[in-house]
Amino acid sequence: MNNKNEKTEKLFSAIGEIDDELLYEAQTYRKKRKIGHLGVLAACLALVFVIAIALPLINRLDGLNKGDGSVSHKGLDDVLLDCREGDYKKYSSFDELSYIGEAKLVWQYADSEEIYVLTISDDQLSRIESNMGKGKMTGERSPELYCKIWVLDGQGNVKTPYLESNAGNVGCQIFDYDAEIIPDESMVECISDIMN
Repeated sequence: MNNKNEKTEKLFSAIGEIDDELLYEAQTYRKKRKIGHLGVLAACLALVFVIAIALPLINRLDGLNKGDGSVSHKGLDDVLLDCREGDYKKYSSFDELSYIGEAKLVWQYADSEEIYVLTISDDQLSRIESNMGKGKMTGERSPELYCKIWVLDGQGNVKTPYLESNAGNVGCQIFDYDAEIIPDESMVECISDIMN
């Protein structure tokens, strides 16, 4: 029993020698809360939310600038830029074009005065016309086009896939325009097939 009493005395003596500041800290100690898994989950959800909102906006803005640059398909500008080095008739002026007779695809690059011309078949013309006017509206701000394109139907009418399909968007001469629509994939595929 003596042994037990000695241990108790030593314990009380040791407790008595503990610094009062340490006792105070032990009494007032509160466990710090950690952010842990809930904080990480909240940060991930916030990131997903930002990406879900920003990605469509980025794709839309990219699509309105130079081609659409997206992974899913090329824009009409891109198709025409890819064909720049092709073997097409080239004219130095629109005055050299004949608007009656054969149907033609005509385009001009923004950085050049040359006009590129490709004679197209009635079937190709029909396919272009069936896809004319389809696409996304540009809204108030027309995108910068690196190529302008026109379709001459051989009957004296001039149209472009960058404008809505209506009587006001048909001319009897090549005309300048600001894009009203970005042609959809069907038009891009149609022109791409004709160019290749």
